[in-house]
Amino acid sequence: MGQVNVSPGASISFGDVNVGQVVQQLFRIRNIGTAALTVTGVSSNNTAFTLSPVIPPSVGVNVGDSAAVTVSFSPVAVGAVSGNITITHNGVNSPTVMAVSGNGVTSGGGSSGGDSGGSPPPSPSPPVPGITLLPSSLVMDSVSVGGPGSHKTFEIRNDSSLTLNISNVTVSGTNAGEFLVNFGVSAIEAGGKRIAVVSFFPATAGAKLATINIFHNAPGGVSTVPLSGVANPFVPGTSGSAISITPQSINFDTVGVGSSRTLNLTVSNPGSAVLTISGIVVAGVNPADFSLSRTNLSVEPGQERFINITFTPASVGPKTATLVLANNTASPAVTVSLSGTTPVFFATPRVNISVDRREGPAPLTVRFSNVNSGGQANYWEWLPGDRGEVSLVTVVKRENGDTLTYVYSQPGVYRPKLALFGPGGGDAQYLADSILVLAPQPPRAVLRVDSDSLQFGAISVGGGIVSSFRVFNTGAAELHGRVALNGDNSFNVTSGDSLHIPV
Repeated sequence: MGQVNVSPGASISFGDVNVGQVVQQLFRIRNIGTAALTVTGVSSNNTAFTLSPVIPPSVGVNVGDSAAVTVSFSPVAVGAVSGNITITHNGVNSPTVMAVSGNGVTSGGGSSGGDSGGSPPPSPSPPVPGITLLPSSLVMDSVSVGGPGSHKTFEIRNDSSLTLNISNVTVSGTNAGEFLVNFGVSAIEAGGKRIAVVSFFPATAGAKLATINIFHNAPGGVSTVPLSGVANPFVPGTSGSAISITPQSINFDTVGVGSSRTLNLTVSNPGSAVLTISGIVVAGVNPADFSLSRTNLSVEPGQERFINITFTPASVGPKTATLVLANNTASPAVTVSLSGTTPVFFATPRVNISVDRREGPAPLTVRFSNVNSGGQANYWEWLPGDRGEVSLVTVVKRENGDTLTYVYSQPGVYRPKLALFGPGGGDAQYLADSILVLAPQPPRAVLRVDSDSLQFGAISVGGGIVSSFRVFNTGAAELHGRVALNGDNSFNVTSGDSLHIPV
C-alpha cells in the first residue's frame, strides 16, 4: 500500500517574520510505498499557517511521485507561533503530522520589547475582521416606470487578515421594494473582495430612497449603503416583453490556469414587445474569472440572441459566480449560475534522456539532453553514474528541457540517471543503454613525407643531381626510423618535428 514521506522533514521553521508579512515554504508529500496513495486532506490547526492548494478534494500520488504543498506563515502579533499540519491519506500510519513554527517580530527584528526601568509594552489587540464598501453610497440612473431598470455595482472588501463572514444582505427603507441586490457570498477571505449588483426598478414615478444592510462579523456587526434614484412616468410601449434563458446554469468543467473555455448562453424573447437587457454583469465569489462578449442587448419578439461567456481561471480550485441580466420584463433581474474548477495539482513531469555518444576512449565527453513530455518542471538532478552512481553533478534550471555536458575520465561502464521535479511531483529515468568508456590509447608516432617519389630527369654519365624529401612526425610520440638505399642510415624525429633528407 501507499506510504507517506514528507520532505524536507518532519518539521518546518520559518524563523523570524515581521508582523503582517507573509513568508512561504514548500513541502512535498512523497509516496514511498508499493501502491498508489490517495491524499484526502491537508489542514493546519493554526490560522497563522495557511496552505495552498486546498485539499480536499483528494489527490492521487503514484508510487515514487510526490505532490507539492505551499505553507504560508503570516504572524498577526509579536511572539512565538507554532502549529501542526495534518495530512490524511489511505497509506500506512495515517494521519501524518508535521510541526510548523515561526516567530512574529517587529520591523526592528525583536520579538519582545521593554526598557530597563519601565513597564513592559501593552499586549497588542487581537486581530478582527475588517470591511470596506466602495462606493459608500449609490445614486442610480434615472429610469422610466415599466422600462429598463438601472444597474450598478459596489465592492465589499476585506482588508484584514481574518475571514469576513457575511450572514445576510437586505434592503430597507421607504422604497425598499423598488431596489434589488444580488449578492450570494457568505464569506470573503483575508485581503479579498466581492462585487454586489444593485438594480433599480421603480413602480411609481418620483424620487426613491432605500438602504442596503450588510450583516457581518466585523466590528459594528452591520454596514450600510444608502441608495437613491429618480423614476420618470410610465412610457407606453415598454411592456409586453418576456425573457427565456437557456441553460439556467453553466458548468465549464475543468480548465487549467492560463487556459480558457467559452460557452454560449441563449436569450430568447417569447413576448410581444422588444426585450431590452440593459445590463449584463458577473457577480458572486469569483467574478474576475469569467468574462462576457457583451454587456447589453435587445431581442425582437420571437427571436433569440447569444452571449459568449469565457472562463479563464487565474488560480487553482473551484470557481463560482452569478450572471445577472437586468431587463424590462416582469422578472427584472434574471440570474444564471456559473461554475468551473481548476486542477489542484499540476501534471507530473516526465523524463526522456538522450545522448550524443555512447562509447569512446577516456576522457570521453558526453552531452546529455532531456525533453520533458509531462507537466511543469523546475528542478533537474543529473546522476552521471560515475563512481558507484554518486551524484557528482546537480543542475538546477527553470525551463523545461535542458542539457548537461559531462566528462568521464576513467574507463568503465556507466548508466546515467536523471531525476526531474516540478509542482506536480517527480519522475526519474535511467538511460536505456549504458555509456562505455574505453581505456585511453597510448601515444603513437605518425610518419608523413612531403613526396612519395623523386624525379631526377636525364643525367650525364658521371654527373649527378641532388634532390630531397622531408619526413614529418604528426603523432604524439617520438618517431624512430631509417632511410636505406644501401647501407643503414638511422634517424629520429621528435613529435611534431621534421627531418630534411638529401638524396
